[in-house]
Amino acid sequence: MKTRMRPALSAAMMVLILSAEATAQITSTVSGHVTDPKGAAVANATIILRNNLTGTERRAQANDEGLYLFHDAAPGSYTITVEVQGFKLYRIEIDVHGGAPTSRDVQLVAAAAGEVRDVIAGDPPPPPLASYKGTVVTEMKTVVREVTVPKDEGKAEFPEGYVRVKVFYATDRNPTGTREPAYFYGGERAIDERVSYGFCYVSIPRDHRMGALETPSILKFEVRKDPEKHVVLLSVTEKSYDGFFNALSKRVVRSKGREAFVFIHGYDVTFEDAARRTAQLSYDLAFDGAPILYSWPSRGCISCYSADEATAEWTTPHLKKFLEDVAAKSQATTVYLIAHSMGNRALARALHSIATEQRTSPLPRFQQIVLAAPDIDLGVFTQLAEAMKKASNHITLYFSSADKALDLSKWIHIYPRAGTFAIIPGVDTIDVSALDTGFLSHSYFGENKSVISDIFRIMKFGKPPNERCGIVPKLVGSEQYWAFEPALAKKCPPD
Repeated sequence: MKTRMRPALSAAMMVLILSAEATAQITSTVSGHVTDPKGAAVANATIILRNNLTGTERRAQANDEGLYLFHDAAPGSYTITVEVQGFKLYRIEIDVHGGAPTSRDVQLVAAAAGEVRDVIAGDPPPPPLASYKGTVVTEMKTVVREVTVPKDEGKAEFPEGYVRVKVFYATDRNPTGTREPAYFYGGERAIDERVSYGFCYVSIPRDHRMGALETPSILKFEVRKDPEKHVVLLSVTEKSYDGFFNALSKRVVRSKGREAFVFIHGYDVTFEDAARRTAQLSYDLAFDGAPILYSWPSRGCISCYSADEATAEWTTPHLKKFLEDVAAKSQATTVYLIAHSMGNRALARALHSIATEQRTSPLPRFQQIVLAAPDIDLGVFTQLAEAMKKASNHITLYFSSADKALDLSKWIHIYPRAGTFAIIPGVDTIDVSALDTGFLSHSYFGENKSVISDIFRIMKFGKPPNERCGIVPKLVGSEQYWAFEPALAKKCPPD
């Protein structure tokens, strides 16, 4: 009986614990703007918010500016329906996460006389305004701003108060058919296991704080994403396979060290948030090379842990080929790999496959591999580590004994996770438990200044732990690992 109950209990526990990361108040707001095909506000539209689990419906009416707002929406899956005379009925499914505001703008399609066909998200959208060179179209409300964009394809400053970071990407997510950047790719697996390639632009506010992933705040009465205040996915552009690697290699060659890093995200992450995190990491690490996101089809919902586990395995051969292609086609002399949480499972198996298969070409070797809070079975990781070391010059693993998300994962799987404690010969293990790493102590790789600075020193200087600031040696029996000492970390000079 206990064995049968464990999956159900684990899902319930995952929802209860992980939803508390952002806030103790689990309800959220759902808001957005309703516009016509030309981008003008549509007033008095009726918006219906339906809870797909309970069937409960709530109604709101857009104001004169086309704004609608629902308060106290519980986490879960919802359907938004928009009804207004003269336009086609519009429906879209969204996921609401506890404590995080959910925004969904709606651009209606004019209805011909007597036409009642629904417009479902994923249908081909209305013709875009245009393809603008030197134009930013924000994700929330269509706002066109003419700016001077230099030829530099990396980081370009804008007079509005933010910089734009170009992130290259590969993903085996399903394209949704919409041009809205936040919903360009969904949480389903791509048909025929097709990998899509391209690049996106992400805004970093001029007053950005290291480790912050600025988002609209209910407490500040913010309902729109503003590039001057928030990290916003501004645009997504698909490229062909050859076009992608041509553009990537040009960007790499322009960098001083001909470098690139590949980021592999964890569970409960949308394409939008993965792109935002990649840009933030690139900016905070002052990375001169090409930032690359590999985004696997995480469903982006707290209750989808089991589905994400299966997909992390499914994506492994695609990630393996992509890493081999990056090593062979990017023109980079140095490639770094950074994986977080469940993304470590796909990376570990991909590197194991790269290192152990028969090949006629040279074995790709990656300069530094950073494994942050790896949600992978410790025993499995130990089995894979030897092969992983053959494909890299150095591996660093960050763990925290305070990581509540991985404590829950251990409870689900019974066996310990590598991200709560692991000493593997030839792998630098760094304990971050003493640092202030937030409620869950799980996303510190991108949120804690000391950890970000340490990753910077690894990538910039290639220094071993004994030569890096803020960490001290520790022993378990005869085995050595390293730990952050907060008092020392505060005294570290700026890099």
